[in-house]
Amino acid sequence: HPEGGDFGRAGAFAAAAGAAVPRWRPRRRQGWPQELGAWLAALPRPCGIWAANDAAGLHLIEACRAQGLAIPGELAVLGCDDDEFLCRLSDPTLSSVAAPAYAAGRAAAAMLAALLAGRRPAAPELPPPRLVVRASSDGSAAEDALVAQALARLSGEHEVGTVAGLARRLGVSARSLERRCRKAVGETPGALLRRRRLEQAQHLLAGSGLGVAAIAARCGYANASRLGEAMRRATGLSPRAWRRSCG
Repeated sequence: HPEGGDFGRAGAFAAAAGAAVPRWRPRRRQGWPQELGAWLAALPRPCGIWAANDAAGLHLIEACRAQGLAIPGELAVLGCDDDEFLCRLSDPTLSSVAAPAYAAGRAAAAMLAALLAGRRPAAPELPPPRLVVRASSDGSAAEDALVAQALARLSGEHEVGTVAGLARRLGVSARSLERRCRKAVGETPGALLRRRRLEQAQHLLAGSGLGVAAIAARCGYANASRLGEAMRRATGLSPRAWRRSCG
């Protein structure tokens, strides 16, 4: 972690992963960017790096770029907390672990209320974290620069458009984009776009107060029923049930 925080989280990760996993932390307050750059340059490649929060993930990406390291081809970067502003500010956009912060806060408040009432608090039940994949860890199309650019656009754009619109922004025909996507990742642009729509809808259901109809419209679904069908096919849950499962 470049800024010296979240060592409890980083320490727990290192303990779970084992001593064989390289870990970096600054030795001094001044000069840590140079230390980090030297450490990155010495790592075996390709490899993946997890940062204890998204701000640290941005520092990692900046340090990789300063060293001329390709992301994610040589080093994939993963943050934590899924701060959407920071993750989309990054270039490439930052993949992140979405911790159930709101659910943890409610559980902590319930435990405190129980203690104040003289009761023994129940053990909290928290939903598992989710991995939100963006361009910094999606190396599936690294061999085709156009397809890699298409995936990066799908990962980085907040509003989801159409395959024709994506092809137009990339300067190729929809047919050419489909052929190259099939060859590079074994999927059509339409399948990639549908997955992106669903991921964005799940993200908004878990982390926003928007209604299901508003989320459906924002993510390119014709209506809330179409979003519900896609959610049930992928997860077995309705949008509202998915939202409840995320706390």
